[in-house]
Amino acid sequence: MLRRIACVVMLSCAGLRAEPVVTASTLEGRLRNTPLAGRGAVFVGHGSTFGVDPRLVVAIAGAESTFGKRICVENNAWNWFWGGTCANSPFVSWDRGIEIVSKFLNKSYLLKGYETIEQIGGKYCAEGCEHWVPNVKTFYTALGGETADLTYSHPPGPAPEPPKPKPEPVKPKPEPVKPKPEPVKPTPQPEPRAVEEGLPWWAYALMGLGGLALIAGIVAALLSGRRAATGARSPRALLTVQPVSVAAGAPVKITAALEAGRAGNVERATLVRVEAGVPAAILGQMTARSAGVFELEAVLPAAEPGIVYLEALLSVRENGESRSVSGGMASVAVLPADFTFDFPPGWSVAPAAAGEPSGSVRLRNTAAGSGDPLPRGGALIVVEPRPLPSIPPIEAARQEVGAGEGASVVETFAGIKANFQTQSGNVDYSNTALYVIRGDKLFRFLLTRRAGDPAEAQMLAQFQGLLDSVRFPQAKSTAP
Repeated sequence: MLRRIACVVMLSCAGLRAEPVVTASTLEGRLRNTPLAGRGAVFVGHGSTFGVDPRLVVAIAGAESTFGKRICVENNAWNWFWGGTCANSPFVSWDRGIEIVSKFLNKSYLLKGYETIEQIGGKYCAEGCEHWVPNVKTFYTALGGETADLTYSHPPGPAPEPPKPKPEPVKPKPEPVKPKPEPVKPTPQPEPRAVEEGLPWWAYALMGLGGLALIAGIVAALLSGRRAATGARSPRALLTVQPVSVAAGAPVKITAALEAGRAGNVERATLVRVEAGVPAAILGQMTARSAGVFELEAVLPAAEPGIVYLEALLSVRENGESRSVSGGMASVAVLPADFTFDFPPGWSVAPAAAGEPSGSVRLRNTAAGSGDPLPRGGALIVVEPRPLPSIPPIEAARQEVGAGEGASVVETFAGIKANFQTQSGNVDYSNTALYVIRGDKLFRFLLTRRAGDPAEAQMLAQFQGLLDSVRFPQAKSTAP
């Protein structure tokens, strides 16, 4: 990057190879038959705007989610946790996701010295990601990317046409030889003094300082233009909602709190419900309690079991003008009406996995991140209501757990408890499950963590706290 700036300043850089233009059609060849198909021009446009190679943004989407096929939340093919957790980080559209990831790959990585895929991977995917760097490199180089330079400086648009061959020049006919005129003797001029004799040493020092100042001014102008292109900074905000889980089937009162750091310029905060990545309903205007702190008590309409996403929309005053920005997102787990429970401290909703029955709820702790495998310290809890099996529940549990090493299934006063091991890739997991019969349903509560994790005792205590908080509906009395 510094070499490229120096070439601009000195107006010559003979050894610098011309950077090829990335075309939308090149990217479309890789994105075909994926959710990101048809957006090659969007990648190229935002790559040019923010100075990041669009092939890198595509390659990260390939490594993180198979180009949008395996996502943890709406329109987020990069597992870019702008909301703190996966569940809190949807984008309103694929195009918006491409824009945000391109912008902050430049701002938070390239401009801060993360200039190689290895350096980016160390920050982007810090643990349990041994395949991240090779996968990103494979996708990036397959698209023609050069790993030595991840920036991009071409304007968006099609690649320039190759130069047309020049026609052969027409040789002029030889002119007849004319006699040479007598040379005119030049008027003698005083011989110029050598520069070394005409200027003292301090003059050269001043000239050198002036050149450095010129270079510094050009660099500052380039950086300042880039900051202007990336837009004004949004206030850092945190939206929280209580309770984090509610029962389905009836409206419920929620309390939302917003802490917007450095947000003395926030004029207004509105809480909205988000569906399919876009605002769907306004729940109310949040009241300012102090500088940058807003609260709202609102009624969440009755919802089906699943996850309800909420977003705070802020009206921010800057340079005498108002603009709208996001103040962060939060989620509420809507549980089946058959039971409710309390979330362990620090745990949040995770998207349901493919094949899980309706009404299942997945929770991840703060260390879990997203995707597979779980990192050290990460844990997952799945709460799943099932119909009663046709065979005795303990036999159904034994069949599900299997007879692997360390597997056990026993009946306790609380229900059927099982311990068993599983493996995903090269990672071994320990699992603890409790099966509880209520009415015509069998509820399974499952805790999964890495085998031998040093934080296992704390995870088991949090899992037990969730089990202790479970509330089933009281059976209706049939007495007259």
